[in-house]
This record gives sequence, structure tokens and C-alpha cells, in this order.
Amino acid sequence: MNEDFTAYHSLSESDLVRFIKSATLSLDTNFILNLFRFEKKHRDALLSLFSVEEINDRILITHHAALEFYENLEDVASEPLTKFDDVVKIIRGFKKENFNLNSEGKEKSIYSGLYGKISKELDRLIREVELEKKAIKSSFNKREILQEIEKIFKGKVGNSFEFNEIRSLVKKCLERYESKIPPGYGKDENKPGAYSFCGETLPKKCGDFFIWEQMLRDAEAKGRSVLFISDDEKSDWIKKSKQGPLPRPELRIEARNRTGNDFYIVNTKRFLSLASKAYHIGIKASQVNEIGEIAKRQGNWKDEVYNAMRQLGGEANLKEVYDKVNENREGNVPASFESIVRKAIYHYAPETDIYLHKEKLYEQVSSGRWKIRQTV
Repeated sequence: MNEDFTAYHSLSESDLVRFIKSATLSLDTNFILNLFRFEKKHRDALLSLFSVEEINDRILITHHAALEFYENLEDVASEPLTKFDDVVKIIRGFKKENFNLNSEGKEKSIYSGLYGKISKELDRLIREVELEKKAIKSSFNKREILQEIEKIFKGKVGNSFEFNEIRSLVKKCLERYESKIPPGYGKDENKPGAYSFCGETLPKKCGDFFIWEQMLRDAEAKGRSVLFISDDEKSDWIKKSKQGPLPRPELRIEARNRTGNDFYIVNTKRFLSLASKAYHIGIKASQVNEIGEIAKRQGNWKDEVYNAMRQLGGEANLKEVYDKVNENREGNVPASFESIVRKAIYHYAPETDIYLHKEKLYEQVSSGRWKIRQTV
């Protein structure tokens, strides 16, 4: 058979260990942003790993991945503390709605004693959450974490596009989408918004294509294969198989034909497992599993939920949104994903208690039913 078709086969464990020791290690945006989501012991373990000279020398952060990182930094860095605020607002809302002892009817009810006990227990939970938030806040310094990240990845950001080629690249991106050429088509086709760079517009829906193009250019320049480390297991990057998620063969074939070298994708958990074997680094299996599970729960849920709502015609009940997100992710969702989806709506709906006071994306139609807010 033609050698091109070996791209349809997965690499063995031993092949991947050899691959990781020679390939460029390209970090996706979500991988870097997750460093703000991990607790300190996990973040320290990852940063220590990437400080190893044999690994650090081959790190690549594509220019567009770096742009996405800084554009999303404020929102992601605020997540650890925002989640505590969400919990407090939910408890207070639940207490107000169900156990409001100021209600004359409830005070005289035979259940008033029970209401009082539950109300006090909810108050105790709120105090515990606020104490935990205070403890996390004292150990979570966004500026220090960013400085650590920038120090370790100094000089690792790849070249940007030339100003005069951006429009032609956007056109190429859209043509690839039309022809269903990976990566980027599918759920990203409807991703709203754009970044501005050098006075030109970079549509967010072209983000994966820009990262892909910059990885290929770097591979051409350095003459090395590329290992892409990403937890965004979308169908335009990943093909499901009995062996687990594999890079789409079209991507490996394009990389080989254009650069003369191979391309492969692994998620954070797989990378840590391979790195510990390749470099004999002492990362416990339990820590690898924990980091991998946390990374799997992350992602740009805001864009994913918005895209699901668009696919559903701009209005849907929560069950329909859950099902569409699950379908788009091909079942690759964490156990808590329904709660994550709800928050991705509530955070951008002014009528909710946990509205972030940022973009107004949704409005409530009825109980459990939402629609995309029309912009004027």
C-alpha cells in the first residue's frame, strides 16, 4: 500500500515515546489556560516538567495560540474565585426561594422549626464556602502564575502571519470549511466574534486553521515532526477508534506532504504518561489521572454552548442544549457537564443571580427555556 495510508494507523506506545523525544511539542491554547485552573501542586508539576531542558528546547506556542491565550486570560484567571461566588449565590437564592423565614405563613407553619434548622445549615455552608474562597485567594496570585508561565515559555512563541497575507488566509480558511477540510470546520464554523491583529480582523472561527497553518510553517522551517498537545478533542482534529482518540489521517497526510514530517495529537493525560516514560520523570499515576480529568472538564464552554444554541435555531430548552453539546463533543463530556452548560448560559444572562455583568448573550423565554439575545 502507498505509504500515505500509514496515517490511518495509530502509533504504538514505543513509537510515541520515541516521537515525543524528537518532535516539536506544540501547546494548544486550552493547555496553557488550564495552568490557571489547576491547583498549585498540579501546576507546579507541569511547569517543572516543561522546565526540563530536553523538553523546553522543543516547545512551540503558535502565535495564534498565544493571542487566544492573552485574549481569554482575564476570564479564565478569574474562574477559580468566580466559582465560589456562584455557589454562594445559588445557596442564597435557594434559601430565599424555599426557606424565607420572613414569610408570615411559614413562621406560623408547623414546619417553621424545620425551616429554621435548614436555613441555619445553609448559612453555615455559605460561611464555609467563603472561608474556602479566602484560603484559595491567599494562595492564588494571577500575576505570579502568569510570570511563571511567561518565564518558562519565554522565546517559545512562533512567528505571526505577515500583515499582507491575513486576508488571503481568511479566504483560504473559509474555502477549507466549505470543502470540509480539517481542522476547524464543524462546530467552529459558527463561532462568533473576531480578534484584531495588526489592524486586520482574525475571525475566531478560523482559529484552529490559523494554529494548524502556523504549526506546519514551523515544521517546514525546523524539519521536525509535531506533537500537538490539546484537550479539545473535536471531530475535525480527532477520529474516534477502538484504540481511543487518534489524529485525523487527513491532517497527518497533509503534514507529511507539505513538511516531509509527521503530525500527531495527544491530550494532557496521555502526554504526561508518555513524558514520564521518555524522560523517567517521577509523576505519580494518580496525579496524571487527576490532571487529565481536570483538563477534560475544561474548554471554551461559552463558545460551545453558544454554538449549540445557534444550531438549535437560537432558542431551546436546557435538555436540548445538553444533548446538542454532548453530540458535538461525541460523548466526550465530563460527568458534571450539564452544570457547566447551565453556568455558561447563566453567566451571560442578565436575569440570573450569577450573571457576570459582561456580555448579554441570552434571555429567558420560560422556565428552563432560553434564547440568544438579539443585538441592536
